[in-house]
Amino acid sequence: MNSLADEMEKLGRLRREGLITQSEYEQAKQSLFEGQNQAKANYDHLLEPVKADANTWGMFIHLSQLCGYLIPVLGWIVPIAIWFLKKDLSPKIDAHGTIVLNWILSELIYGMIFILLSFILIGWPLLILLAGLSFVYPLIGAAKASQGDIWKYPGSLNIIKLQAQTAE
Repeated sequence: MNSLADEMEKLGRLRREGLITQSEYEQAKQSLFEGQNQAKANYDHLLEPVKADANTWGMFIHLSQLCGYLIPVLGWIVPIAIWFLKKDLSPKIDAHGTIVLNWILSELIYGMIFILLSFILIGWPLLILLAGLSFVYPLIGAAKASQGDIWKYPGSLNIIKLQAQTAE
């Protein structure tokens, strides 16, 4: 299949040689552009299931942190496992996994600091706050992921760097 530029060059040559009129040239040019737009629309339509799948896996990565409420440590293992298995399917899935991994590492660091601070009593309210954020952040992240958005958890340490190409 010829490129749009090649087709436009052929049309221009036909018009210059007088083989087609100006109105025929304009009609043919319009048809080429409409065909190009239709081809792009067909291609975009084919990508919709892939985008929806990336959103679904991103949502699962965030929500899987809540498995830790059923069995401790599972809330760290399951999201990391999903991320490792699915990260090559989409840059968005990789971004969601990176965000969740950064939050898990941040949780551990903050938790250790807050436990040490609990000996002087200030750590207890901070531990309660951390527990609340550990429940709310995955819910917000999952809601954003289902809409196709990437949401970094506020206060999360940037230990693992996000890849730049997160837009599909």
